[in-house]
Amino acid sequence: MDIVVSKTKEGIQSDVLFLPIFQDRRFGKITSEINKELKGLIDNALKLDEFSGELGKFYNILYNSKIKRIVLTGLGKEKEFSKEKFRKAVGNITRYARGLKAKKIAVCLENVNFKAYDLGFMCAEGLILGNYSFEQHKTKERDKITYVGNAVLITDEKINEGIEEGKIVSESVLIARDLVNTPSMIKVPVYIAEKAKKICSENKISFKVFYKNELKKMGMNALLAVNAGSVNEPAFLVMEYNPKGKDKIAVVGKGITFDSGGLGIKPANYMKDMKEDMSGAASVIALMRVASLLKLKQNIIGIAPLTENMPGNNAYKPGDIIKAYNGKTIEIQHTDAEGRVILADGLSYASKIKPKTIIDLATLTGAIVVTLGDSVAGIMGNDKFLINNLIRAGEESGERLWELPMYDEYAEMIKSDVADVKNIGGWEGKAGSITGAMMLKEFVDEGIKWAHLDIAGTAMSEKDDGYLAKGATGFGVRLLVEYLKRS
Repeated sequence: MDIVVSKTKEGIQSDVLFLPIFQDRRFGKITSEINKELKGLIDNALKLDEFSGELGKFYNILYNSKIKRIVLTGLGKEKEFSKEKFRKAVGNITRYARGLKAKKIAVCLENVNFKAYDLGFMCAEGLILGNYSFEQHKTKERDKITYVGNAVLITDEKINEGIEEGKIVSESVLIARDLVNTPSMIKVPVYIAEKAKKICSENKISFKVFYKNELKKMGMNALLAVNAGSVNEPAFLVMEYNPKGKDKIAVVGKGITFDSGGLGIKPANYMKDMKEDMSGAASVIALMRVASLLKLKQNIIGIAPLTENMPGNNAYKPGDIIKAYNGKTIEIQHTDAEGRVILADGLSYASKIKPKTIIDLATLTGAIVVTLGDSVAGIMGNDKFLINNLIRAGEESGERLWELPMYDEYAEMIKSDVADVKNIGGWEGKAGSITGAMMLKEFVDEGIKWAHLDIAGTAMSEKDDGYLAKGATGFGVRLLVEYLKRS
């Protein structure tokens, strides 16, 4: 999308001009001028309660030949307004414009008061992310699919820097969304590896991929065990940006390209969305692109273990004992707790390169969805300062986190009688998200700061909502960019 800035509406040619208005009905200069031109039509709409100014509400007025329509856009109550509500409002603007088949829009920002950089950044987020839908595989009525191609932002503020950086981040989020939304029959591990290789090549990021034979030699037995039931070979991606950077940070993403549950097969209703189970890996790949284009100061290593979890002839079984990359052994009690198994190898590999910090993102547990729903992700870890900084970055970016405890008592729940750890805390499902994190902790070396983000509830959206589109959200990219910029 092409986004430009104008100080005035004069000379703008647009299908729609959006006028954001708060519920307290305060008009800015441009809105007042248009209201006067329209002989008080905006005033009348408000007085007659045809338009309330409520967040997410719109009111349509035909205008003139250069600007075909004026659309009043509700911002809600000004005293309750926030950055996240603004992002959603701009996302709704794009979505509403698409419904009108509008390709060129203008948005008046005179009523919105944020710092210039933030204003530009959030406008880019709302416009670009709200313009997204995954429709590549539709064959009927493709000519009726309309996207907004041009947006003019009317403001006196110098917001161009924020727009440019917001575009980089948002376009990267769309890469993650596309990867997650792609059917699993297409996005086998080799496919994702090739996509990641291309992104890294275009953005001067070091790239390595290890396939099955190399993984056997390396001792990546946990990843290989989960892969054993699949006809598609696994891949283990290592991407590195800025090797001379100030701090070495490893970001590890779970990459189950389809999760049937293995021999512990899922009910059909739970399996239908399991192409999403590589959302963590997708966000890590997208994050690497952002790091390079924004020239972040840290040395960032992105790691993504990739495989399907299938119930094939050679599938791993309950009762199996697997030696992970760091030498620790895992008793398999449930084959549908496979994400933590492949992350055992991912986190062990990350520990071996001795970063200051490791952050992992994983659609790890259904328990986190029961606990926090689909608006907030869980966070656990071994360093309070790291956790608090990630939570603050989540509040700023709108990708919110909530900390769950990791008391020593939970470690008792994953002790095995026959191995170092077992891969579930118990069949009762008690503290499922926490015991999953407790197992992951076993594969992070002492002295390394670590945080685990359980994004199972936030990786997908069930509906179009503001800047979220039905399907993959790309959760974690904007959050981690905000964290890295602050660190």
